[in-house]
Amino acid sequence: MTLPATPPISMSQIFAEFGAPAGTSLGSFLRGGTYVPNTSPNAGVPASLPISMGQLCGASAYTPMVVSAPNVNGDSWPGSNAVFGNSSSSVTGGIGPFSFAWTQISGATFTIDTPTAASTNFRRPGNPPQGTLATGTYRITYTDSTAATAFKDITVTDTRA
Repeated sequence: MTLPATPPISMSQIFAEFGAPAGTSLGSFLRGGTYVPNTSPNAGVPASLPISMGQLCGASAYTPMVVSAPNVNGDSWPGSNAVFGNSSSSVTGGIGPFSFAWTQISGATFTIDTPTAASTNFRRPGNPPQGTLATGTYRITYTDSTAATAFKDITVTDTRA
């Protein structure tokens, strides 16, 4: 949710948006402080005193999500459909709970063990000949409780040495 973009706004709206207890002083709502995140939607909120209620117009407690996940490099040798790598993703921002979805974007097709979890193993299907390289691009998408989404693309490489 976001505070109204234009006045009037009330202290009760400010308390509700930022989860502050009633009676919290206006000076507690500085950008980058306890309640107001230092994000681009809050650029108009001062980071130091003085502050007025009007400067909180359009401000939001929501912090956009940023997803991180490592690339996967491994060797599926020996065996058929062997696990060769894992990617454990994480997110900052957003509002939990989160849902997750791993999808293939391009390149080689790998088996995704847990496509609806933050962390998954990758397997190379079949039993490709030793010495064959396979690379694909995969995406982990996070959806938060507000239905906002954020994603990270990673490279998955099996050297099959």
